[in-house]
Amino acid sequence: MHKTLGKLHIEKYETFAILGILEYERTNEQKIIIDIEVECDFSKVKESNHSVTNGLDYTKLINFVEEHLIQEKFRLLENCVLSIGQLILKQWDSIHSLHLSISKPDAIEKAQNTKASMFFKC
Repeated sequence: MHKTLGKLHIEKYETFAILGILEYERTNEQKIIIDIEVECDFSKVKESNHSVTNGLDYTKLINFVEEHLIQEKFRLLENCVLSIGQLILKQWDSIHSLHLSISKPDAIEKAQNTKASMFFKC
């Protein structure tokens, strides 16, 4: 069967978590914004229009990311993106590539946003 690669996007998913190295960041949750773009084979879901059995369940994906973000209480944004990206690729072998961004919009007072992002290719 010929592969039909497509992209799924989860944009501006908001949650709250401990993330950072400063004292107040270690004790207070802050708003975190997650953006995910995954490339996967859409041809596998063509015949199963009413089920995600052969596709990527993006609800499970974002819940997985949020769970690890909250549990790990990362100190560095860069380590957070790297670690979670690697975990996603281990968990979902159907993903061909992944672009993951994690933002802390309130981290720097005069900045609109602080973000780390990585591109992963299988």
